[in-house]
Amino acid sequence: MSNPQLSATGDSADEDKDINVAIEKLGELVDAIEGHVLWTPPNPNKALFFMWDFVQRSRHMLRTAPEVFEQRGAAAANEQVSDVAGRSIFTKILMQDTTGKFSIMVGQDPNNPLDFGETIIEKAEAVIQSCPMRFLQG
Repeated sequence: MSNPQLSATGDSADEDKDINVAIEKLGELVDAIEGHVLWTPPNPNKALFFMWDFVQRSRHMLRTAPEVFEQRGAAAANEQVSDVAGRSIFTKILMQDTTGKFSIMVGQDPNNPLDFGETIIEKAEAVIQSCPMRFLQG
């Protein structure tokens, strides 16, 4: 299959989004998370580690969408890509949580939520903007 693509809104060619751009943006988000001052291996901040893992899984899901298309068909690929789009939105929502619920979810103090910082939030938004909603055979 040549250069798999994903589309966000329909069949218009100018609205198609290349799967590789979304994968690249997810990679940039991973890099930004790893660049946070509290990312200190082998024991990074729990909220950072959760987000890092969540974003890595999303990136893997997009990378494998063409294989899913070939093995299981368009419906399965569309479901997987749509899931990544939803996960991308959820990522930013969790990063901007001020209620303390995300902190509780990752076992941290809900009264002192992690500040992901402007760079990470901007990278998360870039993922949302680049992320396709459905699979298009390229």
